[in-house]
Formats: sequence, structure tokens, C-alpha cells
Amino acid sequence: MKAIQLILLSFFLFMGLHLDAHAGEKSDTKIYVNLWQNKLYLIKEGKVTEQYPIAPGSASTPTPVGHFKVVKKDKHWGSGFGTRWLGLNVPWGQYGIHGTNRPYLVGQSVSHGCIRMRNRDVEKLFPKVPV
Repeated sequence: MKAIQLILLSFFLFMGLHLDAHAGEKSDTKIYVNLWQNKLYLIKEGKVTEQYPIAPGSASTPTPVGHFKVVKKDKHWGSGFGTRWLGLNVPWGQYGIHGTNRPYLVGQSVSHGCIRMRNRDVEKLFPKVPV
């Protein structure tokens, strides 16, 4: 059973997470999160314009996989969430892309499902991603 769980987890991590920046209309701004490589890519007009290291969910609390939209943006959302919050429309829970007060963990799969970034990186990304 454990081998099957590991295979399924690997499959979902390989698939990644796709985000459309606009909730109700077509956009040329997209985010692709590669959970296998712990990287977030900002894509404009079909081209990768920026990439950042991330800390996605752990094996026991994985980051949701699928196509989601950024539906909320906020500054200073809470002490453990760093300086910026990009909320996602995941139907089964509250997930987002946010900063962290533990930047030394970025690059590892350690979150409770959210996508953590270094504060300086999420501050660069924040104005480039519309709701």
C-alpha cells in the first residue's frame, strides 16, 4: 500500500499546479508551479519571465494539484505567512502563495499545502499577478 501511495504522490508532484491570474477572463499572465523541482514560474504571453524557489506541501500535507485561479491578494496576512498573500480558489480548503518567516526552508517540501516563497520573491511577484 505504501508503494502505491508513493507512486501516486510522485505522479501528482510531477504534474504540477497551474494558476490563471484572472478569475473571470482570459489572461496572458499565468503561474506554473513545478512541485517536483520546487519552482514557481511566472509566464507572460506564453514565455517564462521569472522563476523562484518555493516550499510546497509535505508528503503528509501536499499542495493541491490542478488548475486554480488567484482570487485574493493581501499584504501582511499573518505573522507566519510573510509579507504577501495570493489566495487560490481551491474548493476544498484555503491555500495560497505566500511569504514565510522561515526562508531557510524554501526549497524543501515542508508546508501544510500552501506554496511558500521568500518574502523578497513574493514581493516581486505580487504586483505582477492580478486577481
